[in-house]
Amino acid sequence: FASLYEIKFSRGEDIYSEILKIDSENYHLEFENRDSYFYSLGEVYTAENSEKNAADLFINAINEASFINIEKSDIDFGESLYMISLVNADGFSYNFTLYENGYISTWLLNRYIQKLPDEIFDELKKVLNEEEKEENLHIVNRSPYYLDIEWLRDNTDVGTFIPTYMPDYVTFDRATIIYNIDEESGNLAGVKDMEMYFMKDQNWQNPYYVINILTKEASEEERGHVFRKIDHTELSEELFDEKYKDLIGCINISVSYGDYVIEYQSENIPAEDSYKILSSIK
Repeated sequence: FASLYEIKFSRGEDIYSEILKIDSENYHLEFENRDSYFYSLGEVYTAENSEKNAADLFINAINEASFINIEKSDIDFGESLYMISLVNADGFSYNFTLYENGYISTWLLNRYIQKLPDEIFDELKKVLNEEEKEENLHIVNRSPYYLDIEWLRDNTDVGTFIPTYMPDYVTFDRATIIYNIDEESGNLAGVKDMEMYFMKDQNWQNPYYVINILTKEASEEERGHVFRKIDHTELSEELFDEKYKDLIGCINISVSYGDYVIEYQSENIPAEDSYKILSSIK
């Protein structure tokens, strides 16, 4: 997002406050602990009952914290503790991960991370712990992980859109699926959004890429990502040579295939490999 628009920033407020206009009056805080997120339990808590306003505390913390380029730093994040979402009245959210060593990451700026001061980190953990109680809990219906890529090819209506090429330095990690629901019968009615992760050792600091296969309608919903949009007929090696040849970092591109759209996000994947991945869609 920032590199696309050549935004200059140093602290969180340069992005979250000045550009995205995030504040605690228009956004509330929801969170999910690590076990719930990784095992797709969908146990999401809304932080609203403690004496300390969790949204206000979190927003102030990310506004004050400076950004650190993870490509130029040797950082030990530690294990993730919480997945935190700032959600507005329309249900739109900005999502963050809080790690045990006081770091915060977000998909908005996936080459950067922020470090909270120890006292703020301890206070935030205390508040979230206080809010993690039954009256604040709601269950999100989240699909489990799918771990067999060949099963996805053979048993989903979007299987033909799964790329056949995969670089040898990554492996297929997992996929999640959101289905359309038939309003009359309540039955599943085809894939709405299938998100696939390709990475090494489940380490976000290694090269990785994410592919979303969506219906055209789903791709038009506000989802917090910015992509260069092209039709599949425009996909060419020359396009990648021209636009991405010297870019090893983040590539975000959306390719339209009639009623479906393939969104591709990568980090530290060479442009030539990104082209091979997308061009292997048959």
